Amino acid sequence: MEVGLTVSFEGNNYAAIALAPSFSLLLGALLTGSRQVRLGTLVSSGGRNAAEHATIRPKMDFPKKQGVALNRRNIVFENARFQVFADHIADSRGNEILDFLVVAPRNRTVANLTGVLVIPVQDSQILFLNAYRHPIGRRVLEFPRGFIDAGEEPSEAAVRELNEETGLVCEPGSLVSLGFVHPDPGVLAARVALFAATDCRTGGSRVDDEIGIDEGIWISVAEAQRMLRGHEFEEASTCVALHRYFGMMVGIESAF
Repeated sequence: MEVGLTVSFEGNNYAAIALAPSFSLLLGALLTGSRQVRLGTLVSSGGRNAAEHATIRPKMDFPKKQGVALNRRNIVFENARFQVFADHIADSRGNEILDFLVVAPRNRTVANLTGVLVIPVQDSQILFLNAYRHPIGRRVLEFPRGFIDAGEEPSEAAVRELNEETGLVCEPGSLVSLGFVHPDPGVLAARVALFAATDCRTGGSRVDDEIGIDEGIWISVAEAQRMLRGHEFEEASTCVALHRYFGMMVGIESAF
């Protein structure tokens, strides 16, 4: 499933984001020459103006042993899937940022998981989505992924996303766990569970309602390995998942 939002900030040249929950969200457009963007007036359709933002209590625990304290958290934008915060943070050395940008999916499990990614495998071939990603203005090869819904197990979310984005089906018990990944911990408060669906079969019903998601492309395992070695995949979570899957195939942590 995909949800987009676009926000614009004034006062620091021009910066905008369009968030797609490819959980490798590319938020580089927000970083206008510095690590964090100072938030000016928030312009959005249906969002709240930054002048009206509410200061809220932090939802995440920041242990003092990490040396960073969250002093204040302001909501500057929110929709059905995301909240965008401007955090006032400081460290023990006296460094301080008044408006550190954090983008957080609303739903998270008790293990702090927010999404899933699944590698579809069938008859020694791997299915990639040729997805157009608006934030970078181009297509990338990536795997099905999406949010974990409230009350949903990660394996259930992976099977659901597999069906919705490819029309393939797989039993939750046949999924192979490939661990977890933080797609962009400098901005995105997200943790994604990675899976390989090694027993995919047809019979599902693809949901054709997501902008930029077209029919998948089947690539042989050997060709996918060659493409990975040749740095032809650029979507971060897809690269991590492939490395772990190929490593699992040969019984070591990484095949490269």
